[in-house]
Amino acid sequence: MALLDAAVVDTSVLVRFFEDHGDDQQAAAELLRQTWLADRLHLILLDLSVYEFVNVLTRRLKHDESHALEAVAQLFRLRMPMVNVDARLAAEAASLAVSRQLSGYDAAFLAAARSLGVSLVTADRRLYERGGADVVLLDGIAS
Repeated sequence: MALLDAAVVDTSVLVRFFEDHGDDQQAAAELLRQTWLADRLHLILLDLSVYEFVNVLTRRLKHDESHALEAVAQLFRLRMPMVNVDARLAAEAASLAVSRQLSGYDAAFLAAARSLGVSLVTADRRLYERGGADVVLLDGIAS
């Protein structure tokens, strides 16, 4: 695993902690989760990720209410520290969205990571390609 002490994880990674995507990044997500659970890595969420997580579960994966409620409860049982969006972070996200041609959501994750001085881990190749040196692709951390 690449040497990371701490990282912000975006929703593309977070969802893989709970749902097997059966893709080339799933094994890396499991390794990352196990490393965090073993307290060898500090993972951080952005508050936005909770809502994106629910959206993926209910819209893309078509889970029913009971499954979505259980997944959200499991997410909060992990007790991952969470960054809350404020005016400064939102301004940085707006700037990054324009300068890096990112969605506002992706830019918010990148702004959170940068504000903490840590990397952003993502399974989103487009975000990885546009995000710059602060972004690590999920399947790259397993090497």
